[in-house]
Amino acid sequence: MAELVADLGLVPRFAPDRRDLPAAGLRVTAGHYIVHLPDCPDWSKPTGPDYRNTVHSNFGCATISNLGLMVADPADLMRGQAIGPGDAEAAVKAIERYRKGEVKELPKDATSATSVNFK
Repeated sequence: MAELVADLGLVPRFAPDRRDLPAAGLRVTAGHYIVHLPDCPDWSKPTGPDYRNTVHSNFGCATISNLGLMVADPADLMRGQAIGPGDAEAAVKAIERYRKGEVKELPKDATSATSVNFK
């Protein structure tokens, strides 16, 4: 970061407090997020009957690991993304079709969303 700022002709210096910056100063804050995957499998809780009905130590371990491996921007796990603008016209038309009974039936042989043509 300091090299990049220096390449722009600026003098980089560490200023932990805003009051330490000169009037024409520029504050650059850098951060990064790291996904820490759980230690799976977690067999710390013995298998077998659990008369206290508590969650098993291995519950959700694969799901959390898979999510951590798939996420493109780890910061999304902390804050998520802003919701974009909605299409009110499309939503109104869908409600009007529903109220008029003009909804298309799903094919009887459809077993998953990938086998349905929604066009």
